[in-house]
Amino acid sequence: MAFNLADITASIRGLASQARKLRSDIEKARREHDEIAAAPAARADLKAALHAYVDTSAEKFDALVVRALQPLLTRPARLHDGERVAEMFGLLAAAAPGGAPTPRAHDLVVCGLARALALSGLDSIVDAMTWPQPEGLPMAQRVVELQRLEKHIAGLEAQEATLRAEARAAGVLLED
Repeated sequence: MAFNLADITASIRGLASQARKLRSDIEKARREHDEIAAAPAARADLKAALHAYVDTSAEKFDALVVRALQPLLTRPARLHDGERVAEMFGLLAAAAPGGAPTPRAHDLVVCGLARALALSGLDSIVDAMTWPQPEGLPMAQRVVELQRLEKHIAGLEAQEATLRAEARAAGVLLED
């Protein structure tokens, strides 16, 4: 029985070529994954985070003001004395009850009293910012794309492992 060494050599080269292609595809998918993961935030995501901050701050301020106004409701005689009202209630004092006003207290006041203006101003600032290019995917889309790539990479790695195992079982060692 004669062996056709050319056919055997071609088969081994074919296996090696498949292994190299799989390795190349894996590395390409990993680079794509890393680029997406490390990409800058999308403007929309930054705006959404700022909007959430302003909205949460405004809600906290509203609750603090209501709490600070309660003593004036229960002692209506004090409403006629501006100094007494000022002693019991101040916008910054309402935002920092029991303590000195902090930068956070100032944020609460601005967000509580000028919510729409704060949102509009922050949006304008974000829109005017120089943004790294390419802009990253929005976070919701980014998560989906990263998961897709992770599954794709796992599938390619499984194919590569199977190919190498089958080659080893046949006595062929493929280079890494």
